[in-house]
Order: sequence, then structure tokens, then C-alpha cells
Amino acid sequence: MRRAIVILLAVCFLGSSAVFADDLSPQQTAASQFAQRFYDWYTPLAHKHSNTPSWIVALGKRGADFDPGLARALKEDAEAQRKVSDDIVGLDFDPFLNSQDMDDKYTVGNVTEKDGVFLVSVYGVRKGKRAAKPDVAVELKASKGSFVFTNFRYDSNENLVATLKLLKEQRTQAPQ
Repeated sequence: MRRAIVILLAVCFLGSSAVFADDLSPQQTAASQFAQRFYDWYTPLAHKHSNTPSWIVALGKRGADFDPGLARALKEDAEAQRKVSDDIVGLDFDPFLNSQDMDDKYTVGNVTEKDGVFLVSVYGVRKGKRAAKPDVAVELKASKGSFVFTNFRYDSNENLVATLKLLKEQRTQAPQ
């Protein structure tokens, strides 16, 4: 009897998750698909060993996927780091994965929308197991029939835009 109840509860839970997935608006579905396509493309790039960080390569190859202000701030950060060889003055982690030690792949999860801003949770997957909590939440806005990344949010209310702003301030205040 107990086994039957557990099976029944599992079926109900799985069925209800499918219902929730169907409750996404067409825009939320499109935002989710946009984010997943990016991570499907980006993750193999991030796994390649190169002298140029993968996020810089992504800006060069898929710059149109990023809000112009975010792209500009990322390029400024990369340029500042390029000019300094004996110190770290810019990002020291992958800002799209929120990691220095990336997972095997990344999958999208929850999608919410508020005032035209879509927030898509992105989970790392290692050895076939999805992380319990998202590694990053990508912030997207609709643009020209598609979407653009406007920010990447991390744990503890940290995010890429604020991090880039802080790094820039630190560089301008540092003794020359």
C-alpha cells in the first residue's frame, strides 16, 4: 500500500511539473530557448583551452546577443586587463558561467518575466546530474525579434553589471 502511494505521488508530481512548463507564455518559452541555444554554443567554447578567455571570444562572435552597454563594459574590462600583465584588474572568472571550474554542460530552468525583463535560471550539469541550485540567472530583454543579455545574476545579490562597475571604480582609484 505504501509503495502504491509513493508511486501515485510521484506520478502526480511529474504530471504537475509538465503542467507548469506548459504555463509559460510564448515570450517566456522564446527567452528560455534563446538562453539554452547560447549555453549549448558557449559551453564547448568555454571548455577549450586558449589564451583568450572564452567570454571575450563570445563577445567577438556573438556580440549582437548582448546589450550594447553590457558589451561595452565587458570590452573595457578585457582591455584594462590586457594592459596589465602582473596583476588582476578585471574579471577573474567566467561571467557567463559564474565559475572558474565549469561544469560539463548547462541547462535552463525557471523563467520569469517582470516589466519586459526575463530572468532565466541556468544550472550546471556534472556527470549527468543537474546542480540543486542555479549557477547563474540570465537577464534578458526582447530586442529586434530576439533577445539580448542585459545582466548575469549570481548568488548573494551579486551580478555582472555591478561587478564590472566596481572593478572599473577600483581601477580609476588605484595609484598609477
